[in-house]
Amino acid sequence: MQRIEIHSRRGSLALGIVGIVDAVCAMATLLIYIVNSWGAASAVDRLLQLSLIVSAAGGVYLLAVGLENLGVRRVLRPRRASAAASS
Repeated sequence: MQRIEIHSRRGSLALGIVGIVDAVCAMATLLIYIVNSWGAASAVDRLLQLSLIVSAAGGVYLLAVGLENLGVRRVLRPRRASAAASS
């Protein structure tokens, strides 16, 4: 993953929160859209649904970048070299 430099913990936290909000809102909107157009979805509807899926993926990416900048991923998944050295 490409590292995006954010030099403050608040900025990284805000990026993660924006990612969560973006992903949740996109998935909720997609769910409502699919329920409302279940039997009569046209090509334009499918394109709009695809754009909502891409938006949700972008939100997950922002969340992942925010967590990486905060160092949360390193705590959750230690490196293999350090695990092998401790045994």
